[in-house]
Amino acid sequence: MPTLAETVISKPPHQFGLTTFSEYMDKMKDLSEFKLTETLWREEIKIDIQTPYKWFGVQALGDLHIGSHGVDYDELANILAGLLQNDNLKTILIGDLGNFFIPKGRHVEGMMGDVVTPHTQLVALKKFFTEYQDEILANTSDPHHTDWVFQATGIDAYEYIARELNIPLVTQGSSIKLNFGEVEYDVMPFHKIAKFKSSFNLTHSHKRALELHRDADVVMAGHIHKGAFEKAYRNGHEVALVQIGTLLTKEVGSTWAKKQGFLGQVRPYYPIVLFNTEEKRMQIIDYLEDAEDLLRIKL
Repeated sequence: MPTLAETVISKPPHQFGLTTFSEYMDKMKDLSEFKLTETLWREEIKIDIQTPYKWFGVQALGDLHIGSHGVDYDELANILAGLLQNDNLKTILIGDLGNFFIPKGRHVEGMMGDVVTPHTQLVALKKFFTEYQDEILANTSDPHHTDWVFQATGIDAYEYIARELNIPLVTQGSSIKLNFGEVEYDVMPFHKIAKFKSSFNLTHSHKRALELHRDADVVMAGHIHKGAFEKAYRNGHEVALVQIGTLLTKEVGSTWAKKQGFLGQVRPYYPIVLFNTEEKRMQIIDYLEDAEDLLRIKL
């Protein structure tokens, strides 16, 4: 037979830091504002440039895939040497700088093409950003190789790298204003322009970005590993449309692409946009050796 209920047990009540929906919303707002102040990513930046030269060059650089043994590292050295040899030639980085295949990411078989771990790739990129920060105008986000690290770990590799460096981080489709005093240019960078890429017209998505996203003087993108450029007239003014290639050009580097049935040879193609610093007009030139005569002209 059960005993009488003479034992009294008093448990502490639940204690909530927040008790009303309104308080939760206020706290979420505060935390959201804190996160926005902490991030380095920007939708618009302005870069003031003073130069004694008539032309200023910007060479978009991306799809390096550093860490893969399919990379043409000799060509990378040539490109970086060109930046150092020309005071009025700089770069905007547009994504997929490291290969960064990780076990919990997408396309994990890509690790078979990496010669070093993601950690070593990150260290190498940190060295690159640090040593070349004076040559880098800005770095753009990408949704692929580098972002796979973020998707698997929550670590933003670009924020980690750039936090102590003088390198602005800009989101895809953002505005990079290049201000030469009397003349200003608006550059819209992407790694990948979603939904509108064409295998037959490599600058097709660039034109759609001008129509569906916003106006700009230059649209640059990467991702598809095939290069092209075009000067056109849109929205009442001249525009430059640049599609870069890749450094992942060696045979082993295309193994995955061949499995997928991708057609056509890729190449390390990085055109240079030349901005006139006196009046608003641009040139686009395939190779640095052809651009150097213009880069040497002084005001």
